Amino acid sequence: MNKLDSLFKSFSEVINDRFAIFDDLNKLIYVSNIEQEIIKKIKMKITHNFETAYEGNIMLIVKTFLFEGKQYKVVSCKSIEEQIRFEDPFLNRVAFLYDDAPYSIGITKNGEVIYRNNFTADLISLSYEEKNTKPLFESVIDRDKPLLAKAIEESLRLPQDIYVTLVSGVQIYITISSNEFMYLGEKYKIITITDLSEMKRSEVKAITEKDYLDRTLESISEGIILLDYDYKITLFNSVAESLLSKNKLQVLYKKINDVLVFTDDNFKQIDITNIEDRTIEGFSISEDGLMRNLKLSISSITSIEKQHLGKVLVLTDLSETKRREEEILYLSYHDVLTGIYNRTFFEEEIKRLDTVRSLPLAVIMGDLNGLKLTNDVFGHHTGDELLRKSAEILKQATRSEDILARWGGDEFIILLPNTNDESVHMIMDRINRKFGTELSVSKRGISPSISLGFGVKELEGTEIDEVISIAEKNMYKQKMLSKESVYSGAVTSMKTVLFEKSNETEEHTNRLYKMCKVVAEKYNITTEEHNELELLCMLHDIGKIGIDDSILKKPGPLNELEWIEMKRHSEIGFRIAQAIPELKTVALLILYHHEKFDGSGYPKQLKAYDIPLLSRIICVADAYDAMTNDRVYRKALSKTVAINELKQNSGTQFDPEVVKIFLSTIK
Repeated sequence: MNKLDSLFKSFSEVINDRFAIFDDLNKLIYVSNIEQEIIKKIKMKITHNFETAYEGNIMLIVKTFLFEGKQYKVVSCKSIEEQIRFEDPFLNRVAFLYDDAPYSIGITKNGEVIYRNNFTADLISLSYEEKNTKPLFESVIDRDKPLLAKAIEESLRLPQDIYVTLVSGVQIYITISSNEFMYLGEKYKIITITDLSEMKRSEVKAITEKDYLDRTLESISEGIILLDYDYKITLFNSVAESLLSKNKLQVLYKKINDVLVFTDDNFKQIDITNIEDRTIEGFSISEDGLMRNLKLSISSITSIEKQHLGKVLVLTDLSETKRREEEILYLSYHDVLTGIYNRTFFEEEIKRLDTVRSLPLAVIMGDLNGLKLTNDVFGHHTGDELLRKSAEILKQATRSEDILARWGGDEFIILLPNTNDESVHMIMDRINRKFGTELSVSKRGISPSISLGFGVKELEGTEIDEVISIAEKNMYKQKMLSKESVYSGAVTSMKTVLFEKSNETEEHTNRLYKMCKVVAEKYNITTEEHNELELLCMLHDIGKIGIDDSILKKPGPLNELEWIEMKRHSEIGFRIAQAIPELKTVALLILYHHEKFDGSGYPKQLKAYDIPLLSRIICVADAYDAMTNDRVYRKALSKTVAINELKQNSGTQFDPEVVKIFLSTIK
């Protein structure tokens, strides 16, 4: 049996062995259980567009099929008498065609339902008895009945797609098409409904998944480009837009080589379509000439059968990566604050330069004087500014071949190849001159300087660490020699600045000392305490050099925040005195000179005799002198008013015994 005969035999199992088969020329090539006279009549009725026809009481159904490139027609025959199931003549002719159709079919006659096929009955859960009698819209909820009626009416012109909810609560998405016609004087309508719910769910899911994919690809930091099987761009995220200076709307569905000009290190263009599953580095060149260093990762998309479906390109901007690498490298060898080399780099350079060809190899160590004092008085931001300026001066004073580094804290180190003793002295003199002329915060009362020491390696066998140690020792010797003069100079310059910034004058300090001395002598103070009192009177308000001029010279009363800032001057003065050896003995006296006898003063709220005697004495004398002399914010008060103020505040602000003695000395 050949393939065709085998196929014919299979038809007999499907259509009850009553069929005939014709070729594309309407030649009968197979027949089964059909009388010859019917076959002749059938042949006459077959056309290419023919589907059903009647011959007497025989109904013919024709279906076309292809087999091995040729077209055949299968004609099956059914007796009409066998199909009579309905009272309606039209249903008897067509119902058997629709019974088992895989979509919903309903037929109305003059507006009443006369038929629903099996698929419809299953879809809306109708029994066999109900399926041809239940009203047309009973299967959907009341709210959707007008919507369904409108869709059926409009589907006479075009198919309609709508969502409806069944009385069972299930929502379905359907497409409706309908057709109206007259038959034997009656008006029929065939309504075909296809349930697209699953397809719609799949479509929504696909859209959701695509949206999720698109959002994901937009959120990552790399440029993403998707190519189809023909190397055309189907997706181009915003990072790719930025990296390639392209608008996605202008590049979609264009060939990748027309959009991405990617070159190797020799600027030869690379054909991306010929690269499979690898990562390469190169340069992209945009139309405006902008060049970027990029990493391009290419992955192929293939089917299960290994068929090429497209590619995924991932673009990473190496320009930023390389910039960060350079920044990290820079930070690993440079001091963050000053920008000069750090100790790590210096120690590496020593290994490189510690050779015969660098001899004599000199080392200069420098220690910045006054940094701690600057930090204590004006804050670390001013100290940082001092360090940066010092580094700048050292760079200016040294040669391009010298290696300058911050050794740590307030110390600097310089490595000078091919430099003898004489040259080192010249460079150190240049550094000192520049510090003297360019580095000065004398406006704030401190003029920093630098202590320098050096060592020179002249022989190959000398250890460089020994030379550094010699330079460090010489530096500390210099620092010790200059220490007293540095601090003495600091005290003098700070006094000058204090007089310039505030109401304090040398006359005020002299008056204050005279008044305090008379009172203090009543307490039989020692010679050492006399010296402390003189310093206290001279420097009790030294901390005001750290207070902003706008507060010190404000013509009116201070607001709350300004007053809080002003009260800091006691603590600033304390830190200054602590930092200068010759002032350490008066540090606490300066700190407490604004404490009040009742404990309401500042900064420690000390009470009564917990406050040092000299601080209690200067508190009274300073208040009296302030009241009886002009101030920025007011004119001088009379002696009588000032005396009354002292009396009124005796026991609260002032030590009553000190007030009593003080008043006795000025009458």
